[in-house]
Amino acid sequence: MSNKDSRGDKALSDEIRKAGYTIAEFCKETGISKAALYEYMAGAKEPTASKLLIMSKTLKIPLKGIFEMLGFEIAGVPDDQ
Repeated sequence: MSNKDSRGDKALSDEIRKAGYTIAEFCKETGISKAALYEYMAGAKEPTASKLLIMSKTLKIPLKGIFEMLGFEIAGVPDDQ
């Protein structure tokens, strides 16, 4: 799965703030380094499935939403049931 759209920078950081976290707090809560998070948001690195899951659980949003915020192509992916 390729992450070619770098819109994740603003979308994910906005969602982190909406959930009441600073970037540093979110990273501490999830165990994701700030460097890795910024690489995910810039599209320079793809997060592992476990990192995607922890982001989804921490932000309390569907996993599909995390994929979308990070710029992954999600056309045809079923919605969570």
